[in-house]
Amino acid sequence: MLRNLGTFVEFSVHTSPASVDWSVIGDVKELTVRGSHLGPYCYPKAIRFIRDGRVSLEQVVSHTLPLERYQEALEIASRGEECLKVVLLSPPA
Repeated sequence: MLRNLGTFVEFSVHTSPASVDWSVIGDVKELTVRGSHLGPYCYPKAIRFIRDGRVSLEQVVSHTLPLERYQEALEIASRGEECLKVVLLSPPA
């Protein structure tokens, strides 16, 4: 829900085309619409920052479970309570 003359920021990745009723955005609410998407070079940089210790995951990863408990991990993530990021660990090779 946005107030009249509000700003809407769309930051996501869609798996299929998304449609919007532009009459609500332009004629009724007169919203400012901004969009963003992950750039093609984001992941390597993020991985490097984590590896180098420049970014700590302690505030991001809320649950770590072994891969065989994937069903429990999915349930935790879908509830969304006290959960930010659930990580599944594969067994050592």
